Amino acid sequence: MDERESERLTSEAVIFTVVKGLRRAHVCQNISRLGCMIETGDLRVSTGTDVEVEFVEGVSVPGRVIWSRQGHLGIAFRDELNLATVRYLALIDRPDMDDHALRDRFGRLLPEILARAS
Repeated sequence: MDERESERLTSEAVIFTVVKGLRRAHVCQNISRLGCMIETGDLRVSTGTDVEVEFVEGVSVPGRVIWSRQGHLGIAFRDELNLATVRYLALIDRPDMDDHALRDRFGRLLPEILARAS
């Protein structure tokens, strides 16, 4: 059973990490006030490594790698994020849902259904 202390939200935000002076871009898979999971590609980082996570210009937080497997890292933040920041990052790159178009549960547009002529 998953016993996280803070709700995680799905994200597709591009964030940056700085590890040992090397800055790299990653896709953030999910985020909470206490941590995040990112795609790492070929980057190998050991558990326990200190990392700086940059979300948007001027918004960063120090963290520590708590797990690393299959091209992903779990990062625990040293400082709790503001809930507004978490919600903002969870909405980046999501389709605009205010256009009233019909969409499936993944946000993809559904084809238009044409009425039959009588």
